Formats: sequence, C-alpha cells, structure tokens
Amino acid sequence: MKESQAKTDAGHNPPGRKQHPTIVVDTNILLVASQPYQIDELKALAPAHYVVPATVLSELDKLKSRPETRDKARAALNVLKSYVKRGAIPPNAVSCGSGSTLRIARREEEAPQPWLDMGLADDRILALCVNLASRGKDVKLATVEFALFAKAATADVEGLYLDRYAEPSAAVTRRERGSLRDAWNRVQAADSCWSICRRGLWFLQKPLVRRLTDTVRQTGDPPEVALVLARFASLESVWGDQIPLDTIMERTLGIAPPPQVNYAVSLIHEPTPYVLPSLGGRTAMKQPRNETPEEHVLRIRAEESQRKAWEDHNVDTILSWLEVVRDYILDQVGDDVG
Repeated sequence: MKESQAKTDAGHNPPGRKQHPTIVVDTNILLVASQPYQIDELKALAPAHYVVPATVLSELDKLKSRPETRDKARAALNVLKSYVKRGAIPPNAVSCGSGSTLRIARREEEAPQPWLDMGLADDRILALCVNLASRGKDVKLATVEFALFAKAATADVEGLYLDRYAEPSAAVTRRERGSLRDAWNRVQAADSCWSICRRGLWFLQKPLVRRLTDTVRQTGDPPEVALVLARFASLESVWGDQIPLDTIMERTLGIAPPPQVNYAVSLIHEPTPYVLPSLGGRTAMKQPRNETPEEHVLRIRAEESQRKAWEDHNVDTILSWLEVVRDYILDQVGDDVG
C-alpha cells in the first residue's frame, strides 16, 4: 500500500485486530527528543499512532525565542515540518517507521472540558487525550512533567512519565530571590566603571546565578550570555586591590577606559601677534607659559566633564551586558526577580 493511501484517520483498526496505542506527546517530549518514536520506552510500544497536539506546535513556536530552548524547539519544528511535507496534515498520518504513524491533531480535537482551564497549554493537551479516549482509542500521554502525568491520571488517561528526561529540580528559594534582587539593584545603582565592575562580579558570583549559568560556561550557548561571562571571568582573573581598573579594562572587557584628568598646571603655547623676518615670514611662537588660575579651573572642568561622559557611556555598556545575563536568569526562575 502506498503511503498516500495510508494517510487515513490513524488509530482505527479492523475488527478483531489488536488496537495500537495512540501516544499523545507533550511539548517537553519533543524538546528532549525531536523524534519521540526513537525513545526506548516508546519504541517498546511499537507499532503505535503518535499524535502531536496543535497546542504543542504553538508552544514550540514560542520557545524558539527563548535562548535556552531555541535550538531544541527549532529542531523539533524541523522534524514536524518534514512530516507535513510528506502529507501529515490533519487529519492524515504518515509512517514514522516500525509500523507506527505520526499525525498533527486539529485544534478542534482539543475539546473543552468543564474541569479544565483551556487557557493552559497542559490542560488543552489533556483535553485532546480525553477526546481521543472518548472515541475508543487506547490513549497514552507521554510527558516529562510529573504534574501533567498526575493530572492525566485523575482524568483516567494513562500517562507515560519519562522521568529520566526530567530536568533536575531548579527550585528557587525566597531567600535566593531576595538576594538576587538586592544584588541587581546594587548593579543598577552603580555610577562608575569601578563600581559596576565590582558589583557585576558580585552579581555573577551569586549562588543562584552560578547554578543557572554553569551549563552556559560549559557549552558556550547561548553565545551572547557566554560572551558576558567570559569577559567578566577575564576581568576577575587579573583584577586586584593593587591593580587600577583603567589599566586592564581594554584587554579584559574590550572597552577603552575614560581619559585621565591632568590636575597639574599645564603649559600653554601661544602664537605671537607679529612675524619675524628672520623666520622667513613664518609666525613666531612665544615661550610657553603656565596657565592662569582661571584657565586651570576651566580646563580641569572640561576634562572632568569629558571623563564623566565617557565613564557614563562605559557604565551603560557594561550594564547592558549584565542585563543579558539577568534576562537569561529571569527566563528560568520567573519575572518576579528584580
């Protein structure tokens, strides 16, 4: 039989034949395995009918914009795209090997249930499972989330809890959130290169930040976060109490330090108002003179103003780097920090 002829409503079996399980895959399953039918626990159930909820497609699309899930979400969408090209357009299914099929569910199949909150992605996925089960399918929900697994059980939907793929607990305590918030507020209050560098190093050494960025240090992904961590690691490796920050900023952070202010009395070179014939008509120069007290004050003010403007620019630049790390942390622990 040609594949195009097999693109029927997968899950219906002739009378008397053993029904193949219908495996509904959660979003996180596709993040850990873009080809879920290759997971050992699921391969053992072959042949099976894999169903990808419409909600999962929407969730993957959102996860493309998050640094920590961007690559995995794109990989999953690329696999699903290949199936769509082969004809896995609702309600059709196509082969995914070992006698199994895969299809994308229609949005309408996520039939609302009075006891589910259809504003939640997990509840919409569960609604699909309930609907398929009501049509006589042997439904199994594959997930790495214990909460969804347990909730499925309350709806008489068999769950396949793949706990070996579940991420280690990254629970954040109230104390950690408060400490992180205080550290970030101090970073934002910095008004000099010295203070924002010191406070930035302190912020990056907070236990929560270290824990959530260890993977970035090891893999270099996402690159924009890894770059900031590398710059501050370079700064930390050479900066000490006896080493002025201005002398190491450019080679560690890659930004030029602000110009120094010359507080000593400067010499002023002035042209003479007359021309000396002995110089061939060229304008003669007076002997250099010391600047007057008034000139000294005005010059220092101008140089201090220039240094302040340069330093403010550097502070803003460094703050923008640290904001990249902070946003990465917020994506993982929630926007109520800071």
